[in-house]
Amino acid sequence: MDRIAELNRSSDTDAGKTSPPNGVPHGAGEVLRSGLNGKHRDDSSAATMRSGQGVSVLEHAAAGAEPELRIRKVAWQPELNRLPALEARGVLVEQIRVLRSRLHELRLDRPLKTVIVTSGLPGEGKSFVASNLALGFSRFRNQRVLLIDADMRRGRLNSILGAPQEPGLTDYLSNQATLEQVLQQMDLPESGPLNRSLASLSFIASGPDADNAADLSGNGRFEILLKSVYDYFDWIIVDSSPVTLVADGVNLARACDGVVLVTRAGVTRYEIAQRAQQELKAAKIVGVVLNAIQDAPQSGGYYGYDG
Repeated sequence: MDRIAELNRSSDTDAGKTSPPNGVPHGAGEVLRSGLNGKHRDDSSAATMRSGQGVSVLEHAAAGAEPELRIRKVAWQPELNRLPALEARGVLVEQIRVLRSRLHELRLDRPLKTVIVTSGLPGEGKSFVASNLALGFSRFRNQRVLLIDADMRRGRLNSILGAPQEPGLTDYLSNQATLEQVLQQMDLPESGPLNRSLASLSFIASGPDADNAADLSGNGRFEILLKSVYDYFDWIIVDSSPVTLVADGVNLARACDGVVLVTRAGVTRYEIAQRAQQELKAAKIVGVVLNAIQDAPQSGGYYGYDG
């Protein structure tokens, strides 16, 4: 499985003294690092959830907000070996917690709720990072998390979660489905280890593959979607297509509060990382993840994912 490691904020005093890892250019936004210093803010949701027959209902108490958001419950069969964030302990779990904590820390300085996770090329681990980061947030004080698979050409989060792929984002963006039709949650058993980890996670799958994904990503409906769900969730994590190959991810990144760029140790070339940074110049890169580190300080078995 992939490992998340070596992330360092550019605002740290020693950030300018550190050489970039392989494939990561200087100035690629704020880079997050193991070893958290600073405050950790507890952002609690303004939404509460109640459950009904086959549906969860998020209620928002803010004045003028929509009274509720109905989320259908469906059967999931998560691939647990691809979701190490569900484990109680381990090397990778700790790295996910570090990344989660760093993003919490960045919230002290800026609005940061919608985070898009992308990469320069396929196979660098963006889907792996996005799914496990979302679970890392949902396990932390039951924060309400929405995970969106916005890789409309090669969506794979539904296979990781074992969830239906349709209806999904492409259906919504093409005005073929409503928001409540594409939102889903796992229909959890009455008790069990998955309850605490997945009860707070909602999901929008990619939907059917779309050849016109670039058009869909730029038609304005994604911004409407984010605005509609913004007040109901503590975090919204978006997995997008690689930014150096197609325009979809770049279009969607502009609508999000921040971008986490995933690179892969020994695979991502320096010029690819630079080009990805250039493609995202109109967005806000808040961090770079160097994935699949082979010489991490502690040993572990989490190597090799191509998400």
